[in-house]
Amino acid sequence: MAGKPAEPTPNDLQEHYDQNPAAYTAPEYRQFDMLLVRGEDFRDEVSVPEEELRRLYDFNLERRYQTPERRTLYQFSFDTEEDAASVAADLRANGTLESAAEISGTSVESARLENALGGEILDPTVREAAFSPELQAGMISDPISGAFGWTVIQVESVIEGSTTPFEEARAEIEEQYLSNEMRRAVANAIDIVEEERDRGLDLQNAGAAAGLETITVGPIDRFSFDPGGAIIDGVPGEALQEAFLLDEGEESQPVQLASNDGYLFVSVREITPAALKPFETVEDEIVESWRRQERADRVSQTVSDLRASITEGASFDDAASPFNVTPTRTTIDRRFSEQAISVSLVEQIFTAAPGALVSAPAGDSSDQILAQIQSVSYGAVANQSDQAAFSDVIGAQLDQELLDLLVRSIVDAYPTKTNDGQLEAVFGGEL
Repeated sequence: MAGKPAEPTPNDLQEHYDQNPAAYTAPEYRQFDMLLVRGEDFRDEVSVPEEELRRLYDFNLERRYQTPERRTLYQFSFDTEEDAASVAADLRANGTLESAAEISGTSVESARLENALGGEILDPTVREAAFSPELQAGMISDPISGAFGWTVIQVESVIEGSTTPFEEARAEIEEQYLSNEMRRAVANAIDIVEEERDRGLDLQNAGAAAGLETITVGPIDRFSFDPGGAIIDGVPGEALQEAFLLDEGEESQPVQLASNDGYLFVSVREITPAALKPFETVEDEIVESWRRQERADRVSQTVSDLRASITEGASFDDAASPFNVTPTRTTIDRRFSEQAISVSLVEQIFTAAPGALVSAPAGDSSDQILAQIQSVSYGAVANQSDQAAFSDVIGAQLDQELLDLLVRSIVDAYPTKTNDGQLEAVFGGEL
């Protein structure tokens, strides 16, 4: 529909090449040495003594591998043994907690300790009695002589403690031990590399002194592509970032990996600056790009000619007839979705008046769609209830807008002022 494609002349291609230098400029490439120092590289060198795992288990037993017993209990304190014994006997005879609390001069709520650990009871004598294996749920203790007088304990419930056996914890302890040892190995290797570099060795030889291999990377651009367009795998982003910050011949300090499992060093060997590719090396790309642009220009010109024809009075059908096509007629709403009709075109359609012309690219191609708005209609409200609710909302909005307009017109027409004191006196702060 947009006419026959033209054939590019040498001048056309040269002009296209000159006008689009960014499309034919090779990015900056760098070649660099990279030394990775990761914990995993030392895993096979780390031995795991069984006695050390046992020692770590015992050391962390209480903190990590034991769940302490918890008890919910009532603790009543008295000045005399006689009062404590009387309350203990009363509780065993189905006496009430309220009565025990009253005699001890406290409340049931204050006397209750919920899911308490042994360490939450300060008096060691009382703590030992309260958590005694002989004192189980529902039982009442004998009077306990403590640092602060005499105490009676009633146990409400017991949550038993537990211990993770060494055999179950072993894998976790071993992994933690290995991680710590590998971190030490990484730190030691970095120290060796830096000491050797201080002595004048390059990165490759400094890495070898630490038993590590240095990898030469590149040429590579900032996005991990080589000059042929292939991706170079296995290069951490931190290495690329560092390599493109250094000058030729410079070496980096140790850079921590984002994975937190090690460090890397970078030494830049060679920098190839960004440069315009010679015409003859990209001629096929230039021809292809020129043809795409020429096609898009022809399509755009055809759309412009159609717009002009319709604007001058031709009908939409008459304007399309020279192309032996019949316009498609369809009704759409704002949610319409179809591959060729873009969101941009739908938006144009719903902001245009009847009779208006709109156009936009068809999908992702250089084709375009030209559309004319034939009519606009509105869907009915779903039901009477919705319609009444919508009417109320619109009515309230109009009322408020009219009221605001009235107030503004009064303020504009007459001098006004606000007396906050009188308003407070009249409305009592309720305005």
